[in-house]
Amino acid sequence: MKAKNLIVAVVMLSLIGATGAFLLHLKARQRLGEPGVKTRPIPNSSNVEVLLPENVPGYTSVWVQEAEVVTNKLPPDTSFGQRVYTSEDNKFRVQANVVLMGADRTSIHKPEYCLVGQGFQFDSSDIKPLPIHIDRPVGYELPARYVTASVDRMTKDGQTLKATAFYVFWFVDDRNITAYHNQWKIWLVKDFLFTGVLDRWAYISYYTECLPEQKDAVLDQLKKLIAQSVPEFQKPNGTGK
Repeated sequence: MKAKNLIVAVVMLSLIGATGAFLLHLKARQRLGEPGVKTRPIPNSSNVEVLLPENVPGYTSVWVQEAEVVTNKLPPDTSFGQRVYTSEDNKFRVQANVVLMGADRTSIHKPEYCLVGQGFQFDSSDIKPLPIHIDRPVGYELPARYVTASVDRMTKDGQTLKATAFYVFWFVDDRNITAYHNQWKIWLVKDFLFTGVLDRWAYISYYTECLPEQKDAVLDQLKKLIAQSVPEFQKPNGTGK
């Protein structure tokens, strides 16, 4: 029995040693992949700014600094891009946001985490597909998903108003797009193991609110805004491996 235990211990130690050597080998050849979104350097920083378009026909826009409550929770090598788009008639307002990972993949998190933190109440079955046709520079279907929620908003006269909120999202690297959190993680691990490249994924989202009776028209307008703006900052790529 003692001899058998000794053999098991030796085998386990050998496996641990081999695993450690393999991980060190991977780390030595690791390199960060290219992002699937357009960026520019930030002076005096190793991070970059994601270049959401300033000009979209029919809209004005303003650049918005990412909130500290977000930046303080995510890894320091996380990069961002955020703009608010307002229609010319001032009746439609959308916040577009991009979170771009560096070498730390924990920058990219499940949409459920941030939405629950904002007061959304839903489960995974409430997240629905929202394919959006992108026609330039090449035609493809953007495989986005979205969730709808009811949120309380205070009016100017102090009354509580029920609003409908839409949150559309997907993930993209330099070659692939998915709206499923587990899918991009599988691709990231696969590429890292076989090539040593750590895919640089971005988490993209669009958020807007409206009155409940406006939701069908607003969702249609939101899809059109996404179709207009995405080609300006998201690089052309495939739709999956």
